[in-house]
Amino acid sequence: MSKFDLPIIFKILLNDLSAFKVVPAQLLQGFVNGACGIWYMRNMLRTDSSFKSGGSEIFSSSTPAYFYGVSMGGVLGAGYTLSSPYLARSVLSVPGTPFALLLMRSLDFKSYLKILKIQILRPTHLRLAMSLMQQLWDPGESSGWLGHNASFSGKRFLIQAAEGDAQVSIIGADILARALGAVRFSSPRHKYGIAEVAPAADGYLQEGQARALFTEFYYEGVQPQPQFNLPAAEATDSHELPRRDDRGFRQGTSCRLVAQMDVLGLISQCQQCNLMPCGCERRKHLSRFSISEKTRGADRIRGIRGSEGSVKHCDGEEEYLERV
Repeated sequence: MSKFDLPIIFKILLNDLSAFKVVPAQLLQGFVNGACGIWYMRNMLRTDSSFKSGGSEIFSSSTPAYFYGVSMGGVLGAGYTLSSPYLARSVLSVPGTPFALLLMRSLDFKSYLKILKIQILRPTHLRLAMSLMQQLWDPGESSGWLGHNASFSGKRFLIQAAEGDAQVSIIGADILARALGAVRFSSPRHKYGIAEVAPAADGYLQEGQARALFTEFYYEGVQPQPQFNLPAAEATDSHELPRRDDRGFRQGTSCRLVAQMDVLGLISQCQQCNLMPCGCERRKHLSRFSISEKTRGADRIRGIRGSEGSVKHCDGEEEYLERV
């Protein structure tokens, strides 16, 4: 999807849900475009002089391709990776699935929901419409690929989710982790259906132990995930923090998942804020949190404690979803 698709999206939400099939079709086309781009780079661009250093090719036709997806990239990333014959490793930051569950629990959907209510008036009809739309959505997002066991062969995933995420609910990340057969390292918080394992002596996941590792970022002072179709508290939304924390990024590179990106110099560390990638524009947001002693994950990802006391739910939550 791109900005050029927004007019079509608004038209669908305003008065023509029957045209929704365009959305998953465009997303699926994006998967195909990504696979074609990898093939083209390996087989065509690698011989171009612009992609050579000192007259030598900087990558070959067998150079591994890795994917690093954040937010929407994480939501779509599992489907993109499983659909691609060229991707073997993926880091999915604050991901989730399926869309029908995520949208109603996301702050970002609030404005779209107001538009959608112009043609769907009753909450019961809205829930039914979302469920029916999901059946069309499946091929264009992760949920539609999680049942294709043959696609799992040779694929490895690192999933990084944040408790208190108000944009992509951690409930969706839990569903994704279970579907991928993910494991996690020892944690005092129970996660249904996600087994706990001991890391190898070097701190990594042992060879052949699992195809996916699930890492959680916990935050003290954040209210529990709502049991209704509501987003988490906006005041301490943790959505941006895992990718802004350089330790979270190091976990991905240390697992040799996105190491090539660093080798090619596409990602650099900002000297001002000491984050990878640079998060200078988010320093005000990050300053509201302080590091606690709790640790999570293969790279000892530390929890983050809210320093502003009690947390309240986002304003206008009754307006966000009318209950039956």
